[in-house]
Amino acid sequence: MIFRRIMPFFSRISEKYKMGNIPEFIVEYREHQNGISKTKIVQLREGEVVILKNLYKRFELKDSLIKIPHSFIKHDYSEIKASEITEYFEHMLQQNNQKQFFPIEDFNTVVFNNWYHLIREKKCRKCVWAFYKNAKKNVFPLTAKQKRKLFKLYINIFK
Repeated sequence: MIFRRIMPFFSRISEKYKMGNIPEFIVEYREHQNGISKTKIVQLREGEVVILKNLYKRFELKDSLIKIPHSFIKHDYSEIKASEITEYFEHMLQQNNQKQFFPIEDFNTVVFNNWYHLIREKKCRKCVWAFYKNAKKNVFPLTAKQKRKLFKLYINIFK
């Protein structure tokens, strides 16, 4: 399967060389019912987990927390427990701050944007508070709109 060969290739390259994302789409493809992404979905998901485990070895991430980054690939957050959200994101920040796998400011931007998205999806009150404390500690600038939405979420969760 091509997905299993290409993605580990890029993850291995990223361990030795600086890589980045191009902000615009350069390839388009069409999907149809007989395509690999429809007929081999189980194998694709298994391959994604293998790739994520390999990528997160450097971060010393527990296997039980792999489901969090995998949830972003699947766009399905139902398997994530609220108690794991803060543990995952704090661990990722701490490991990158110590080992500097990625430029700290860029990494923190990705982490905090994903964290923000996840706590809004899961509506976790404790996660909102932990997110806010970590944003202040890591000097991550929250926009006024994000602060307002977080406050609103924090207040309205138990209504």
